Amino acid sequence: GRQSRLNKDGNQSVAGQALRNSTSFTLELPGELDPAVDELLQRAHLAARHPITYGEGIQVADYHAGNYYQFHHDAMRRRATFLVYLTDVAEGDGGETIFPMIRRPGVPEDQPPPLPPAVTLAANSTDKVKEMKEMTPYCESDFYLKVRPQQGLAVLFYGYRPDTSRELYAIHGSCPLKHGHKALWQRWMRFEENALYERAAAEDESLRRRRAEWGGERLLAPAREDPPPDEAAGQMSDESPTVVA
Repeated sequence: GRQSRLNKDGNQSVAGQALRNSTSFTLELPGELDPAVDELLQRAHLAARHPITYGEGIQVADYHAGNYYQFHHDAMRRRATFLVYLTDVAEGDGGETIFPMIRRPGVPEDQPPPLPPAVTLAANSTDKVKEMKEMTPYCESDFYLKVRPQQGLAVLFYGYRPDTSRELYAIHGSCPLKHGHKALWQRWMRFEENALYERAAAEDESLRRRRAEWGGERLLAPAREDPPPDEAAGQMSDESPTVVA
């Protein structure tokens, strides 16, 4: 797979701190077609009701003590995010996926937030983000929605609304891991098709069946109404050869 690493020299920062310092790699197509991975990928797309060829390569992210990912929106035309935790992280050891714009279940609706809004919008905008706060204080609060990594647990959320505006409640982060190891598998599902599948399928018919045509064998073709007699006659006359005297 293709490996990447973002650290203190990364191209973004929040309050002077690198956006993230975890490691990730992307599976190439042969890895994605491994039977165990392929089955999980199919289940992910069925859950999201999203075509399987409209997705980026599967990414596996790796976190160790001290690793984090600040608040961010997946954006970049990624309609949905499906992630699966590959390891357990003990209660109190950090590493939660946090959604700072959502109350934790059980928090009363009339209870005011203990911290300022984590997200500031640009003036005269409903979805353009100007600023996001540094994440740590929000991770330390029990007010906000946090999902603790548990092996096999999946999380699905949508980054865009039906009108294609950004969904601000999808802004999230990965709280600093205090102890242990966190790994997760994730698939970003896009609005446009991934051309990689089409190019690869041109050389591999089995791949076309497993991707572009996946599920097609269960579809039934509709009947087609016969054209009205006068229209059918017109079609026949159009097709008749012209005779020149």
